[in-house]
Amino acid sequence: MKEQRAVAGAGSALVLDLPVYLGAAAGEVAMLIAALGDAGALGVRLEQSKLGWPVAHWIRALEGRELSMLYSCAVVVLQDRGVSRTCGMHAFGLPDAQVGAPPPEAGRLLGALNVYRLA
Repeated sequence: MKEQRAVAGAGSALVLDLPVYLGAAAGEVAMLIAALGDAGALGVRLEQSKLGWPVAHWIRALEGRELSMLYSCAVVVLQDRGVSRTCGMHAFGLPDAQVGAPPPEAGRLLGALNVYRLA
């Protein structure tokens, strides 16, 4: 919680465009994020989904190879007029998905489908 408040209060950002996908280059991305953390970075945010997490959380997700944790770091589910769709699967080189189901069920369905696709 303390780390998230520090990230939220950061006054500047470094923007990097990496020519890699999170799943395929997890080790390299974890090393880059660790180096940025050592240099003072507080967190990392993906442009695709606008999700951001503290440096330590990203490193755990990338090094742990727990696909559901990595998925939750990178992908958000958006709802609009009865349709739920993901945003952020492009970070893995995959298209986003959508389903016409109520929000709680849609999130579970899309999460299960996308984690399966990552595996």
